Amino acid sequence: MKRVAWAWVAVCLVVFPGMARAAGYWVSEIGPKAIGRGGAFVASPDDPTAMWLNPAGLSLVPGAQIYVDTSLVRLNQQFTRSCTPSCAPNPYTVDYDGNTLTVPKHPLIVDGESVIDPYGPNGGFADGDRSGLLLGNKGEGSVGTAVNGRAGPMQGRFGRWVPFLSMSFNGELLGVPGLGLGAAVYGPNTGGVQYADDGVQRYSVITSEPFEMFTELAVAYRFNRYIGLGVGLALDRLGTHQRVALSTDKRGTEAREKDVIVDFAAYENFIPTMMVGFTSNPVAGLHVGGSFLTPRKARATGPLKVTPNSNLNDPNDPDSLGLTFDDSHARAVGYFGSPAAARLGARYDFAPWFDFEVAVVREFWSQMRYVRLDIEGLDARTTLQPDKPLALPPTLQPKEWRDTWSLRAGGDFNVWPGVATVRAGTFVEESAIPDRTYDVTVADGRKLGVSTGFTVGYFGLRLVGAWQHVFIEAREITDSRVVSQNPVGVVQNMGGNTVVALGRYYQSHDVGSVGVVLDVGEMALRLKGVVSGDRGWWRPEGPRSRTVLDAGSYLQRSSNF
Repeated sequence: MKRVAWAWVAVCLVVFPGMARAAGYWVSEIGPKAIGRGGAFVASPDDPTAMWLNPAGLSLVPGAQIYVDTSLVRLNQQFTRSCTPSCAPNPYTVDYDGNTLTVPKHPLIVDGESVIDPYGPNGGFADGDRSGLLLGNKGEGSVGTAVNGRAGPMQGRFGRWVPFLSMSFNGELLGVPGLGLGAAVYGPNTGGVQYADDGVQRYSVITSEPFEMFTELAVAYRFNRYIGLGVGLALDRLGTHQRVALSTDKRGTEAREKDVIVDFAAYENFIPTMMVGFTSNPVAGLHVGGSFLTPRKARATGPLKVTPNSNLNDPNDPDSLGLTFDDSHARAVGYFGSPAAARLGARYDFAPWFDFEVAVVREFWSQMRYVRLDIEGLDARTTLQPDKPLALPPTLQPKEWRDTWSLRAGGDFNVWPGVATVRAGTFVEESAIPDRTYDVTVADGRKLGVSTGFTVGYFGLRLVGAWQHVFIEAREITDSRVVSQNPVGVVQNMGGNTVVALGRYYQSHDVGSVGVVLDVGEMALRLKGVVSGDRGWWRPEGPRSRTVLDAGSYLQRSSNF
């Protein structure tokens, strides 16, 4: 009976492959202008998305603006699972901050050879082939191909919608040139997955919806052309919604009729964080800037539901263990985080026609060494032990992610200065996730992104759009620490872990973004020009009597205040 209780640790382990990616993996940048430039919008961002990219850029945002955009992130992913050379795990023990995680060898493997399973002629293997040690191949649906269907039930059929809502105000309207103020609610672009409940990937993930949302207030001040500083103070909401399957077949095989689906949504609100940045215009035309975002750590909580397969306790099944679950008081408690990020860019303006920027970004994903998950309040019992709930101790999942570098390049071309602009860009980025902890939950690998975009506007109203395609290298995983645990298969020492991430991954991202900018200050001046009879109200540069609204232009003409 003691073995049964200990085996239920596996419930937590099975949930982990989804939770471990709870912070998601950022896809591109925020805002159609940054996306259209390949992310090269760091040195002197001049729209409200500066609150994410570089808060010091708020001092360059003219007028009083209301800014809204939304991005659609579409993950194209296909996973072909295999058990080559074997889905039996290589045993390992690791220590994370004093917590020990051990994955033993499969009980059916002795000295590298499979032990005959007395419960069936095929011994839990495909076509009776024990020599290949193809654990996990019993029944249909253990190997094969799965394709991401959509980004999740909360996110739309064709991808995940990520909004950005903001307001900004330039201090020149109050006679304080160089001051910029802003407020915004937004989230970084992340993808999501939705697979079939009975697909070959089900023991890694069925649904994954990472979530992060910032509520930010920011202020910037440009002291002179040589230095401007900015800071954003934000509260972060961090969490995830996950669905994943586990098998409760006592032989340790992956039998669909013995699956249960674990579904939980866990979040933490009000995680304080900070963005700081600088801008500089040391010589005419040249702009340099950078920013730093502090890391966030979450203790996320939320309800947890367990849904058994309808055939789990078939009375005609001699192997039925009579498993029951009462999840009315169950909740998940997850410990994970989202990384710090540092950006640095240099831009040169070839006024008035075009500009070009190169930027580098460092994302500190190495804080994701492991993830811990506790399951509380779940009453799980079996007919083998009907009077005592099965214990669920805290469990760990190895991540071992790495810090990454990316290089971005892009720029704008002013087809009609002040009215129409087109842009393009590209970026390359390293992979954050090593092979041994990679699975289908997050699309990662070395990346190449190409993008294009536009801005058209007049009279203080502008439309901004962009599209980006991200090529991600195909990955072949032949050795993995990502395992599924069968919580009852070890009762008779006949089952255990199987590796769920071996196989071939093909993936890419498409990101579309569109935004609307209303410059209330500019619109008011043009209306004033109409009323006052200023015949220059219609010009792209504004009425002849227009006061200085563009802090950057003003400071370009003045070495100091």
